[in-house]
Amino acid sequence: MYLFNLRQSADTQSAFSKNNERSAFTLIELLVVIAIIGVLVGLLLPAVQQAREAARRNACTNNMKQIGLAVHNYADANQEELPMCTWYGGRNAAGKKDLGSPFVALLPFMEQLALYSNLDVTSSSTHVHAQRPNGAGTPRVRNTVLPGLVCPSDGNGIVPTGATSANHAYSNYRHNGGPIQLGGGSNPQCPCGTNYNSFRPRAGVGNPNWNSTFYESAPGTPASGRPMSKASPAGCFHRNGKYIDLTSGDTVKLAAIKFKDITDGLSSTILYGEARWECSGQARQSWAHSNGFDRTNTLVPINYDSCIYGSSNADALAKAQAQGKTGCEASNNWKTERGFKSQHPGIVNVTMVDGSVHTIAETADHFVFNRLGCRGDKLVGDVGTL
Repeated sequence: MYLFNLRQSADTQSAFSKNNERSAFTLIELLVVIAIIGVLVGLLLPAVQQAREAARRNACTNNMKQIGLAVHNYADANQEELPMCTWYGGRNAAGKKDLGSPFVALLPFMEQLALYSNLDVTSSSTHVHAQRPNGAGTPRVRNTVLPGLVCPSDGNGIVPTGATSANHAYSNYRHNGGPIQLGGGSNPQCPCGTNYNSFRPRAGVGNPNWNSTFYESAPGTPASGRPMSKASPAGCFHRNGKYIDLTSGDTVKLAAIKFKDITDGLSSTILYGEARWECSGQARQSWAHSNGFDRTNTLVPINYDSCIYGSSNADALAKAQAQGKTGCEASNNWKTERGFKSQHPGIVNVTMVDGSVHTIAETADHFVFNRLGCRGDKLVGDVGTL
């Protein structure tokens, strides 16, 4: 009996040992499994990345819808006018200061009433370069990141310029100045021969006051008592928006655009579009800065590559030339940097004046794109065809 039990025990151990041998992975089998897992990850990773970009793009377009809604709420409260860039100071060129872009005017309509209420718009020391809410130690307005103005595909909202006081909170959404003629050549330190002026509206088409620079009169001079000239922008915005004279208290509207002035139709005119701070010296300025905001225009092709960044004009040009390129690709170039650009591959998003948001491919018909940029040239474009 004892011998039988020993034999049975030995047989059981032998069977268990054989089962263990059969269930163990060989090195080849393990490598095959790892290879299969690698293939699956390789197949899934692009899908995950696409899903993440789709989520970022949806968040971006939602931001743009909210901006469009804010503009309409502002217009409802201001006799159908669009928000304007604001300058102020004494009646001379040296006295005028940049009080802010249209985004400053939109703050109360973008759930930023507290920030807006703290600004002292009557002080001669309050301007965008040193703009602070009232109270010592509070952050500069230009350093305040507004999440609703930042596309998730393009960073954290701060331009890293080194010094804390110099950092700018940027916006990925820029005002449409329309098909503005790119006059004056280009930045003299970033020479570029690219010229798209043939797409600009002709003088007398839809607006007899349009001319090469879209001013209704010659620029003023300090001696004339008219520090800024009245403007008739091709698009919806001009940096000569309104001027507040702190000496007299007068507010002079220089480029007040109302819905009725957008004669090509609210659904056929671009209000805002996307921009990339690393590809534009203008976009690197704070969202609160009005100078140059109107210069984002439709003449420059969508996503034109002007993304060679330099710490100065000369540095940007040197880096471009080192890569065998010209100043057209420099982010400081005054011609090419001012187009609509995005981090979304192959497309850019725009908000129309009616508040709708549309995606336009960078391969879209350039002529039609410029018709959408112009508010009243009687050549109505259809964003649905792009």
